[in-house]
Amino acid sequence: MIMLLSQDEFEYTTDLLYDWISHLGGNVIRVNGIELLNKSEFSIDFDSTKKKLIFKNLKIDEINVIWYRRWLGKYVFSKNADENIFLKKEFRSLSQYFFSCFPSNRWHNFDSYQYDYASKSKQLHQACKVGFKIPDSLITNSKEQLINFVKRNSSVIMKPIGDIETFYDKKKHKSFAPFTERVNLNDIENFDTYFFPTLFQKEIKKKFELRVFFDKGDIFSMAIFSSTNLETEIDFRQYDDKKPNRNVPYQLNKEVEGMITKFMKAVNLQTGSLDLIFSENNEIYFLEVNPLGQFGMVSSPCNYYIEKKLAEKLIKIDNEK
Repeated sequence: MIMLLSQDEFEYTTDLLYDWISHLGGNVIRVNGIELLNKSEFSIDFDSTKKKLIFKNLKIDEINVIWYRRWLGKYVFSKNADENIFLKKEFRSLSQYFFSCFPSNRWHNFDSYQYDYASKSKQLHQACKVGFKIPDSLITNSKEQLINFVKRNSSVIMKPIGDIETFYDKKKHKSFAPFTERVNLNDIENFDTYFFPTLFQKEIKKKFELRVFFDKGDIFSMAIFSSTNLETEIDFRQYDDKKPNRNVPYQLNKEVEGMITKFMKAVNLQTGSLDLIFSENNEIYFLEVNPLGQFGMVSSPCNYYIEKKLAEKLIKIDNEK
């Protein structure tokens, strides 16, 4: 049996993958994180030498392959802030116990509850080691250090150190997220002497951006022509709905694909969405990898049918085991 681990809302990728597996005749079950809280009876019995799991009639030995997407989303455990923090930590520990019931060799890709994904700083370091060019980068809380960095690189951008978090405004029915932005000396004049540590990078002038989805050796690449649009020239995620970017399939050469494969192995990722830049000097720069990045945005415009191909791969693994 194939088990998909996901969240119950805003997870269209999991929906499509489940539908493809079912359509192709696969044996699949989907488990959303919220079900451990209030949807189904749940317990783990430690009285015997093996953990006994009682949940949705799951039998551990029948789960042959596990695909992890996300788990709980923006669930609020309590309106009391301190209590919410405590219960969030409790749920993390609960999830770790739940995931540990399943042998490590059954996981198609590792979850973020038992395994810490590589930080952006580690990603940049490993990308260099496998041969990628990276932008000149600095993490600092110092106004003086930042001024020197901007003077040295002329055009500089700022971005989050960790993963992008989205924030949903229920009143406006819109999602918000931090984006990559350009920063200059005039901006820095208003900074405090010391500010919250932030990642700064030299801005690489680009011909186009590359979004690459990697799944255990399979590579799907898309070129995003975002540089000629003022809305998206710094960050294509600041989508221009009136004048969308042109997205087309792109074939990476074998050398770059080899570096991607080596990099993913170095950071212990089985799947992920990589952001690269094809510069005006015809060089490819590594920016980052999102272990849980959406691949629908690559699959649909390029007609890759990644969801179908991934479903076929999971069904094959299930049948072989």
